[in-house]
Amino acid sequence: MIAELMTIIRTQAETLLQQQNFINDHFMELHQKKISPPRVGVEYPDKEHIKE
Repeated sequence: MIAELMTIIRTQAETLLQQQNFINDHFMELHQKKISPPRVGVEYPDKEHIKE
């Protein structure tokens, strides 16, 4: 029972690591782009005023 649980945990950990490596390899460019902060003095509409 414990050995089976350890195998499941190990498999999940390896899968998560593979997924993280994939994300890092393919999407790091997005993280390198910097988003400028909002402009000072500009008013933004509330959600209620945004038309769907």
